[in-house]
Amino acid sequence: MPVGQYEFNFNFPLPIDKKLPSSAELMWYDSRIRYCIIATLNDKKKKLYRTVKVFTFLEIIDVNRPQFKAPPPLIEVENTSCCLCYQSLPTLLTISTDRSAYCPGESIKFEVVCDNMTSSRIKYIAAKLARTTDLHVGERTFPHVRHYYSEVRSTEEISGGQSFTWHEASMKIPSLPPSIKSNFITVSYELLIIAKFVHSPNQLASAPITIGSIPLNLQPDPSPPASDVNRLQFANVVFEGCVDDCGRNINSKNKFKPFYPVARI
Repeated sequence: MPVGQYEFNFNFPLPIDKKLPSSAELMWYDSRIRYCIIATLNDKKKKLYRTVKVFTFLEIIDVNRPQFKAPPPLIEVENTSCCLCYQSLPTLLTISTDRSAYCPGESIKFEVVCDNMTSSRIKYIAAKLARTTDLHVGERTFPHVRHYYSEVRSTEEISGGQSFTWHEASMKIPSLPPSIKSNFITVSYELLIIAKFVHSPNQLASAPITIGSIPLNLQPDPSPPASDVNRLQFANVVFEGCVDDCGRNINSKNKFKPFYPVARI
């Protein structure tokens, strides 16, 4: 080619016979799921020029699916604490949520019932969104790591022998990667409930949560699957950078931060 500026249009369809996981920069063991386009140019002197364009890919996880919209079964966890040879009476935590899958920007609506059958006082009930990451290398799974988001607390103390119901609690989900189940990285979420005792160990219970990429009530029309992605451009959704991905180096000059769909409620 003579000296000058040129433009070449390329089109690379993504494979439809494979389930590709969503982009994620997980900041742990330098682990990531990253998609990019690499362009190379060779001149007559056999010098190689190379540039990289990274982009965010989203697996379609539609929270409008019936298995996600239906309220999940109640979670009941009974905890006891021990001191030397003495075992206290239990604490019973019951968790209920309005559904099992949410998109960032939506709020988890939940209710917690705490039966404090001990003699100790509970200062408050706290709820957090916990993300667990597992790495799979061959037949080995690395110990998981957790990150926590969006803590909310009740305002009531619970004396020993009393019960308390945390009605109409809610927690807004920040911009986070969707749930991922791949051969090498698993990202899962749960609503973690903590009973904060004044003079005893905390008691825990959790309910699994799926983070999706298509918000509630955005029912896809009967059309090819690719249209589901195009609908996000016109839906009540914005794309925001992940709250805990500070931008990872692609090279010495560029950084990449994935953006995820956030429902505007």
